[in-house]
Amino acid sequence: MSVNGELGGAPLRVGLPVVDMVTGLNAVIGILMALHERALSGRGQFVEATLYDCGVSPLDPHLRSGISSPPPV
Repeated sequence: MSVNGELGGAPLRVGLPVVDMVTGLNAVIGILMALHERALSGRGQFVEATLYDCGVSPLDPHLRSGISSPPPV
């Protein structure tokens, strides 16, 4: 929640279920890739899209800057 809102203000919640949407998009991409592979090779694929992994992936730039920068004063 600290990524949203005004600088120096209170954190704001995101109005959309972002993690659910990102997980759904990743699942669709995985399904399409599996269907394409099946069309080429005839073999099935295992598709996995977890809420945690998909929720952390968009935070990568913020996590990097938070780890590498000194704590706020």
